[in-house]
Amino acid sequence: MLNYFHLFHVPECFEVDQEVLQQVYERLQRQYHPDRHVQAAPEEQLRMATMAAEVNMAWKTLTSPLLRAEHLLRLHGVDLQQRVVLSPAFLMEQIDWREQLEQADHLFKLNELQRLFSERLRTEANAFQASLEADRLELARHHFTSMQFFQRLRDEANHRIDILEFEE
Repeated sequence: MLNYFHLFHVPECFEVDQEVLQQVYERLQRQYHPDRHVQAAPEEQLRMATMAAEVNMAWKTLTSPLLRAEHLLRLHGVDLQQRVVLSPAFLMEQIDWREQLEQADHLFKLNELQRLFSERLRTEANAFQASLEADRLELARHHFTSMQFFQRLRDEANHRIDILEFEE
């Protein structure tokens, strides 16, 4: 598995400097973009196209908190196929938020839910980072799973907001 942090020459941690990522991405794109290697041998063209694809995947991964967390867990050897058992209270809370989201028919309520989900996502991301730094990988995996829930809820709220704004 290619370590995207190494490819971009950035520290292997959850918090990354987005400006640095942008600069490195642009440099790597210039270096590996297939259009720059049209005169090269076919094997070299294939190698450059493969590297350009890896650079794009690394960019997508490192700029997304959720994908970045997943990549970090994989780098630490965490099996993400194994189910995480979440507390019944958390699952009930999820059901309640999903119901609130489905019933929300005003922008005010949807914006309120979107802010709540964003804040909870930030809280779980901070807990993920702290767990990872303490080498508590199972706890980090638990927070990652919670991050996935809040990301989906926030995305759904944003989608519903877009629909209501379009209809107005």
